[in-house]
Amino acid sequence: MEVMEAYFKALAKPNASVTTDAYNIWRTQNPTKRPDMDANKLENTRRDIMSKKRLTDMEIQAITDKVTDKTDCTESNSRHEDNPSAEAVGDNFPVASDEVAVQNDKKQLNDPNVPETPQHTKDGDEAAMMEEILRK
Repeated sequence: MEVMEAYFKALAKPNASVTTDAYNIWRTQNPTKRPDMDANKLENTRRDIMSKKRLTDMEIQAITDKVTDKTDCTESNSRHEDNPSAEAVGDNFPVASDEVAVQNDKKQLNDPNVPETPQHTKDGDEAAMMEEILRK
């Protein structure tokens, strides 16, 4: 998820190349995680997530909405820095409906009353990985 968030932040405000920007954003958020990671490896990870559908469209949309909200909030706050009497945008921005759906899915995974549905994938690891992502 962090990889995708960094990618969408880089797309929203490109400085150099999206690959380099995404890596710089990711590295800032994860200074000690995976020290061998470089910009190309991070981009390969993002491509793998997208091509193998490791995240649902709903999860990707939630990340995009989250990044867009943060970007808008940052821009609004920076516009009001010179004018202290101006009303700055707070941290309590609305939760996207897709994010609510993902949260509901997480609740259902942990609810013993909800029957488990079989996963129909070519690779059994994908189903296990998706369940682990939703449990976080």
